[in-house]
Amino acid sequence: MIAKLYGAIQMEFWSALAGIVVIALAFLWFRRSGGHQEGMLAARASGNLYDLGLDVKALPQEAQEKFFIETKALSNATKGKFDSKRFAMRFFGWYCTESRAFDGQGLLWEGAMSDAVTTMREWAKADPNLRQAAESEADRIIRRLYEASEALGLEDEDRLNAQVSLLELATEGDKPIFQERSGGEGDPLAQALQDHKMMVRQHNIYDSLAGSGRSLSWCCALSLYAAMRTAARRDQFKMAGVSWNSIVHRVTLDMMEDNGAPMDDDEFNELEREAYDDVARIDRFVDESNGADASKTIQFLANMFGCAFKPAELRALGKIFSKNVVMSREKMLPHFKHVFE
Repeated sequence: MIAKLYGAIQMEFWSALAGIVVIALAFLWFRRSGGHQEGMLAARASGNLYDLGLDVKALPQEAQEKFFIETKALSNATKGKFDSKRFAMRFFGWYCTESRAFDGQGLLWEGAMSDAVTTMREWAKADPNLRQAAESEADRIIRRLYEASEALGLEDEDRLNAQVSLLELATEGDKPIFQERSGGEGDPLAQALQDHKMMVRQHNIYDSLAGSGRSLSWCCALSLYAAMRTAARRDQFKMAGVSWNSIVHRVTLDMMEDNGAPMDDDEFNELEREAYDDVARIDRFVDESNGADASKTIQFLANMFGCAFKPAELRALGKIFSKNVVMSREKMLPHFKHVFE
């Protein structure tokens, strides 16, 4: 009983001491910030950054100085009314993606950068005025993490898993390229996929494709990817790795769009692996053939699908493929390059 009482007194003492320390630190912060308005913005922004996973007090001196200079300038310019969360998002994005002083110092836990993206989006859901700022910083952070995954020398499987996770994180935001997957305006790939399906039906090729055991989405998305890869190879279209891998990820999602009944995790993972394997086969064929003509590529796809196309069907698919090569060159590849670069 005495031990319990002693423990309770000790707990009360440490709680009171913690409260005194917090008040003292807040006072020192206020004094350093230079005044009431500046101090309030700095204190609020510091708390917001802590929520994002960044401790301002642990930052390199250069970054700390920038923090205080920026909060003071913003507070004076807006009479203390600038949104501290908006500032915290911009400062976090700057430090993690632009600052020369960045070395991970100040980040509170492993994975803080990707977690910050989720927190920013939660803030934006609560306050739609923050949506554009949140997506802008999320974009910078995801790009930076993607570049790091390329440069770290990871094993292929680990690198691919990391990149897929990052691309999935990107799909959760307001990027038009992902929001409009079902064929919305501004997404030429979604429109091209719908057109491809329609032309397959118009040319009476659907029955032959259905015999492949793959869905119509699988076959058409893969054919469309072959056209994009061919256009890029023929024209030596320059595109950053993050952009091309975004295309690959997007195409595999389209391939898996209508593949029957709901799947458990193991079934989904197996289907996803098969989708990536088929895309990799297209890459190898196009690269080795240096952008072969339509007839050879269509025959290669037919062999992949296990389809016995009639000559008229092969000619029709060749026309569709050639049209998609032109569409890739004029719209789809520039679209992805613009969005991700």
